[in-house]
Amino acid sequence: MRKLACLIIVFMFISNAWATKSKLVSAKLITPNTTGARYFNVSGGNGTGGLIAERSVPFPTGGTLGNLHVVSSDPTTASSSYTYTLYVNGSPTSIACIIAAGATSCNYTASTAAVTAGQLIVMRTDPTNGGGGAPAAVTATWNLEFDSTTDSETALLLASTGNATADYYAALMGESAPASAEAARAFVMPTAGDIKSLYVLWTAAPGGADGENIRTVTLYKNGSPQTLTCALDEAATTCNDTAHTVAAVAGDLLSYKLTVSGTVATPAAAAVHIGSVFATTVEGEFIIPYNTSITTWNTGAASYGAFVASGLATNATEALTYGLGWSDWSIKGSACSIVTAPGSGDTWTFNIRKDSGDVASGSDYDCVISDAATSAVSTDTTPLTLVDSSMYNTVGTPSGTPTAPGYGRMSYIGYIAPAGAPGTASNGLLLRGVGQ
Repeated sequence: MRKLACLIIVFMFISNAWATKSKLVSAKLITPNTTGARYFNVSGGNGTGGLIAERSVPFPTGGTLGNLHVVSSDPTTASSSYTYTLYVNGSPTSIACIIAAGATSCNYTASTAAVTAGQLIVMRTDPTNGGGGAPAAVTATWNLEFDSTTDSETALLLASTGNATADYYAALMGESAPASAEAARAFVMPTAGDIKSLYVLWTAAPGGADGENIRTVTLYKNGSPQTLTCALDEAATTCNDTAHTVAAVAGDLLSYKLTVSGTVATPAAAAVHIGSVFATTVEGEFIIPYNTSITTWNTGAASYGAFVASGLATNATEALTYGLGWSDWSIKGSACSIVTAPGSGDTWTFNIRKDSGDVASGSDYDCVISDAATSAVSTDTTPLTLVDSSMYNTVGTPSGTPTAPGYGRMSYIGYIAPAGAPGTASNGLLLRGVGQ
C-alpha cells in the first residue's frame, strides 16, 4: 500500500511538472547611442530612451529571464564595443553580453535572472571607446527567454513613447505612441488564451485632488471594453488588476483604451508602460505580434513589415524590419487582419520571410485575405523551426488590384515545446528515484 501511495504522489507531481517558456523579441530598429547609455523595451522595442524610466515596464508575473542573443547590423570600429545588459528594478543583472570590435553578435546563456510581478525590466546598451574612436552606429535586434513560474503564463510588455492627456488607444506590447484610432494600435490574436494580470505604470502622476484627474486603462476586445481595467488619480503612478481575466480566440482584435475623467480632467502629461499576462490555452505557445502605423500600403508590389513591433511602418529597406530568430523556438501559425477588404477577386497575402527570402510560401504559413474578408487565421500546426542568428520579418503581397488595406496586423504563434511533460526523460529520472 505504501508503494502504491508513493507512486500516486509521484504521478501527481509529474503530471504538473510543466515549464512554460517564451521569447521576448525586439524589433530591428534598435539604435544604441555611440556615446552614452540608452534604454529599450525588452519586447518589441524599436525606439530609444535616454533615461531608464522612459522604457522600464512592469513585469506582470514571476519567473526567470535568460538565454540572451543579440545580433547587430554592422561591426564596431577598432577597439570599441557595445554592451547589452538586462536591468531589473533599476539594477543590472548577470544577463549581459558584449559585441566587440569586428563582431556582429553576442550571446549570454550562463545564468538566469529572477523577476517577480510588478518589478520593472528594461534593456540597456552601453558603448565603449577603446581608443580607436566611438563605435560605429548600428541597428540591432535580440531575443530573450522567459521561463514562467506559473504554467502557461507569458508576458506582453508595452512602453508607450508619447504623452497621453486625453482619450487614446495603446498597443499591448512594443514601443509606440498612443493613437486616437483604435485600429492603429489593435493586435490580432493568432491563438486562444486569456489576458490577465494587468500592471500599469505612468511616468508622472495625474495630480490634483481626489477625483479631479482620473486615468483609466481598460482592455478592449473587438471594439468593446472588457473587465480587465485599473484607474488612479492624485499622486499615484501605478495601478493593477489581478482579479479579472478576459478570454480571447484567434482573430480577436485587442488593444488598451486610455481614458481621462474627473471633475477637472486635465492630468499632467505622462507616458504609460503596461505589462499583462497572456495565458495560453495550448501549452508552449506565445504571441509574436505586429501592427503597422500607416494606412497606405503599396497595392502594386510587396510591402515589408516587422516580425514584431507596434505602430511601426512598413519599410522599403527590408533589413530594417527584421527580428531575431533562434533554433530553440519555432513558429506554429499566424493570423492577419486589415481594415478595408481587398474587393471582389482581389487578395492580400501575408507571410513570414527569412533573411530576405520566402519561407514556406504557398503553404499554410500564408495568411490570405480575399474578396470581402478583413481577416484570416492560418491553420498550420507543424512548427517552423527558426535558425540561429537568422532574421525574420513579414511581407504583404497584393494580387489583382486590391483596395489599400488600411492598418495591417500580422501575429505569429511562437512555440517552445514544454519541458517536464509526462513521458519525458526528466520524468523518468524522477520515477526511478522513487523506486530506489
